[in-house]
Amino acid sequence: ESYGKGWIVPFHPEDTQSASEAWNQALATGEVYRVEGRLRAADGSYRWFLMRGAPLRDEAGKIVKWFGTCTDIDDIKRAESEIRKLNRELEERVEQRTAQLRESEQNVRRKLNSILSPEGDLQNLELADVLEEEGVQSLLDDYYSVARIPLGVIDIKGRVLAGVGWEEVCTKFHRVHPQTCQNCLESDSVLSAGAAAGEFKVYKCKNNLWDVATPIVLGGKHLGNLFTGQFLFEGEPFDIELFRAQAQRYGFDESSYLAALDKVARVSKENVNASMSFLAKLAQVLSLSAYGTIKLARALEETRRVNAELASSNRELEAFTYSVSHDLRAPLRHISGFSKLLSEEFGSTLPEEAQHHIKRIEEGTRRMGMLVDDLLNLARVGRKGIH
Repeated sequence: ESYGKGWIVPFHPEDTQSASEAWNQALATGEVYRVEGRLRAADGSYRWFLMRGAPLRDEAGKIVKWFGTCTDIDDIKRAESEIRKLNRELEERVEQRTAQLRESEQNVRRKLNSILSPEGDLQNLELADVLEEEGVQSLLDDYYSVARIPLGVIDIKGRVLAGVGWEEVCTKFHRVHPQTCQNCLESDSVLSAGAAAGEFKVYKCKNNLWDVATPIVLGGKHLGNLFTGQFLFEGEPFDIELFRAQAQRYGFDESSYLAALDKVARVSKENVNASMSFLAKLAQVLSLSAYGTIKLARALEETRRVNAELASSNRELEAFTYSVSHDLRAPLRHISGFSKLLSEEFGSTLPEEAQHHIKRIEEGTRRMGMLVDDLLNLARVGRKGIH
């Protein structure tokens, strides 16, 4: 089957043309034949081979035979293919990461401009950008140690920035299961919306506990909420079958879940209203604190900018005074030197009026020299820097 033109038959259809062209080139030039291609095995599968052929010539230099070899390089080819695949995946990941970093850098620049520029747009900011989280967490901890009221600071996307005293039914069940956690996020970001600054909103979360939220507002933008909740109201019928159904729906251990629900606080509406009046004021304090931080940052940036401009002006003044003093000293030396020479050699022969003019020239150059020295002293003061 391989005699004559039959040698081309085992080649993969995609490799037939390149193998044929290489063989024709070798026949035409007498050069060594070398080609890589896929050859079909008896079971119909293909493997990569490196095929090489060299001509055997007679004494006259005429090609009488060709000697060739076939080397199995399938494993090498597969390894090369895998490496190329990994390289492509790596390049794609690098491109994606680079794009993410570029976007992150632009986002940071927008936020810095929003904070530092007097004309900055506060709409670019998120609550985490302006809230000192460790300080707020410490404040919540201290409040909880006295009032024993669960608290949380959560941005409008549902990200918890600080929290204390949360109920076990939330920390071990609702915030752990993917679906109930999604319910929490939707409750924190959607159901909590609508309260004006200084007010609060009472609502039942999607996991059927009561929450209360009061907004944290900066420059008219709602950035997040101060929360309390995870409670049931006193006197409200407790629908145990509802929570049993939730346990079954989400795969919670029923007895553990109901035991956690038994620990949930039962509070009166009067206590909620009294607590939230204070917490609404606390949210306003957090808002004012965040805005004060921005104003301080802008003031510091403006101070830095003014100092930089002043330092630049001072350097320009220093360069100017050095230039002026140098340019003035040379002609002053000439005027002083020639007037002194004129006075010494011809003073006695000059008319009295001429001698008077020479003295005035000498006095003028002396005063001018003092002014030049003062300019140099001013430049030296500038080199001390601005603090």
